[in-house]
Amino acid sequence: ERTIEGTSLTLINTDLTPDDIRSIEGHPVFIDCDQAAFGSFYLDLPNYFSVESALCYRNALAELGLDIPPALFMENFHEVGRYMGLRYLEVGLQAWRRHYNQEMKQNNDAIQQEKQSTDESEWDAQYWFFHYSLELALNGQ
Repeated sequence: ERTIEGTSLTLINTDLTPDDIRSIEGHPVFIDCDQAAFGSFYLDLPNYFSVESALCYRNALAELGLDIPPALFMENFHEVGRYMGLRYLEVGLQAWRRHYNQEMKQNNDAIQQEKQSTDESEWDAQYWFFHYSLELALNGQ
């Protein structure tokens, strides 16, 4: 229901990968549109906007003639944030499981920590992503 709002339909990216968007001369440019779709702009907002910057986005829309009441806008933003968290929760759980399985294998094989097959910085990013997705799923943006 929240994503069917006719006035919010546009081309959306729908992918929680900030690396897919670059800024060129101050303008956002999508460089990876493999998941691009026609849908509600609310679906992209939790991926790229904080609560404060989402309100700036709402204000810019109002200046262009799409004046969504702030309370309704933030309610939709919050609820869609929960959906996006649930959508990406599986990715985080899979990364967590892979890391756990590698740790168990290393312990069983008595492999030293410095020979670990998973780069720790990669795991740190996956761990952060898991917690971010879980937080979104439980609490919205």
